[in-house]
Amino acid sequence: MTTETKKPKMYPVEFHGETRLVTVPGAGDEQPAPKSEEDFEAFLAEAVEAYAEESNMPRPHIRTFADAGVLTNNKGLVVRFGTIEHQITIVRSR
Repeated sequence: MTTETKKPKMYPVEFHGETRLVTVPGAGDEQPAPKSEEDFEAFLAEAVEAYAEESNMPRPHIRTFADAGVLTNNKGLVVRFGTIEHQITIVRSR
């Protein structure tokens, strides 16, 4: 028996004059929340890639802080679109 992975449905939302595609929590099949910072890293990386794909943007280059050599004990991502780079720090609050 094979389990088929469904992509979440993306909905257009107006934000500061531009249309962005987002998923709606609770829409469609129930999806478990990431339990650890590592799981959330993977979740965010997939979300950024899905957003770029659905928005016809170039594919981002995404690395974890550990892979990128960022000197911190926090988990996080380095996301690069062309020459623009962002760092997203993940700190579990509860």
